[in-house]
Amino acid sequence: VRGAGASLGGRSSEYGREEVRDGRDLVAWVVAQDWCDGNVGAYGTSYSGTTAELLTAAGHPAVKAVVIGWSDFDSYRSPIWPYGIYAESLAREWSALVAGLDRNDVSGGVSVRRVLVDTDGALLRAAVAEHARNADVHAVARAAEFRDQKTGSDTWAETSAIHWKKEIEASRAAMLVFASWFDSGTAEGALLRSQHFSNPQSLVILASDHGGATQASPFTVSRSVVPAQPSYEEQMELRRLFFDRWLRGADNESARWPRIRYWNLGEEALRSCETWPPPGVERRKLFLAPEGRLAPEPPTAASEVRHAVDFGVTTGKANRWGTQMGRPVLALDQREEMDERMLVFDTEPFEEELQLTGTPVLTLRFAADVTDCAVLAYLEVVDLDGRSRYLTEGGLRLVHRKLDSAPELPDGLAQHSFESADALPLVPGEPVELTFRMLPISARLEPGHTLRLALAGPDAGTLERF
Repeated sequence: VRGAGASLGGRSSEYGREEVRDGRDLVAWVVAQDWCDGNVGAYGTSYSGTTAELLTAAGHPAVKAVVIGWSDFDSYRSPIWPYGIYAESLAREWSALVAGLDRNDVSGGVSVRRVLVDTDGALLRAAVAEHARNADVHAVARAAEFRDQKTGSDTWAETSAIHWKKEIEASRAAMLVFASWFDSGTAEGALLRSQHFSNPQSLVILASDHGGATQASPFTVSRSVVPAQPSYEEQMELRRLFFDRWLRGADNESARWPRIRYWNLGEEALRSCETWPPPGVERRKLFLAPEGRLAPEPPTAASEVRHAVDFGVTTGKANRWGTQMGRPVLALDQREEMDERMLVFDTEPFEEELQLTGTPVLTLRFAADVTDCAVLAYLEVVDLDGRSRYLTEGGLRLVHRKLDSAPELPDGLAQHSFESADALPLVPGEPVELTFRMLPISARLEPGHTLRLALAGPDAGTLERF
């Protein structure tokens, strides 16, 4: 990447247009080597997973296949401004890591390896000197609070894979995509890509950390690390089979893989389908009702509930946003203490097994005593012993509540532009209606269990307080 590591130059934006154009030059160099047969693949996890996808936008015909692991499909929505709320903890930590890398600061646990021809370190010293002009990632990201604002030379929108959809599709490059229900919004991005990009794709959604090393399902993980399922070695074997097929022409089982494989919580097994949502899924409505009930029928009379937000409510550091920095996802299996500090609504216990698969959407009639605030919603399941397990979450900073009438990747569910022209400040005390989507999930829920919706303010220690 230009302006980072051992590369010379400076960085004007992360995932910027210059970075995409550099990809073509890189592929041209690879193809010119005598060890290259003219077929190029790329793989990566996190930032490098995103650059693997953006390599297909560079326009070089040699790029035939990419493995996109836990990537930033739209880096505004995930992971930096989820729900239009600044992920301050993650952004600051990432910014400090990048700054240390720019300085080649070994005391911070990062360092740059010299390229082979740099026998005396002169090239590395020159690179580090040029990196000094790189922007402070946190400062730039925080200043660009809307998706149409620049984070350097490019807007958030221009640094997303969505911006390059035409070029990516034109490449016809095959994609093996890894994501997780519990890793920022990687599963949502992967599903939107699967629905809207025409490239040959095979998608694997796990219940893992960021990178697929450890398991994150609150049905099997508590406060100790558990190895991922499928294992890391099995995930690597999927990569090998995929590349053998698309780069070497091998006739192997990857030709018969389903388009989508996804981990079903509770069942703790992979399921598969060719389209999303899976066939047979139907949308059902539940209604907020008096006495903290989540009812299948709307209440017969209007009512209201008042709640003072507890700004200490948190999912902890080992959550879906913290795992972006290499942490496991832990302690989502006992939410009772936090539930007592939130506004909660429960269904009646299920009379039979319930399969919950897809993207929940929440609509609230809401008033606040401020001009700007944020709502987070957690979907949980409560077992017969009263133990509450986190399933998924969603939220919205209310200034973004205007629905997007023409989203880039429509899926029939609520979307917001997060653009400055659509911002709507609140009038204190004046009721507004807001509709927002939660992050997708799939879980099998047992008879006798209860579905819980818990409402709160921004996740303390993770998201900036509004």
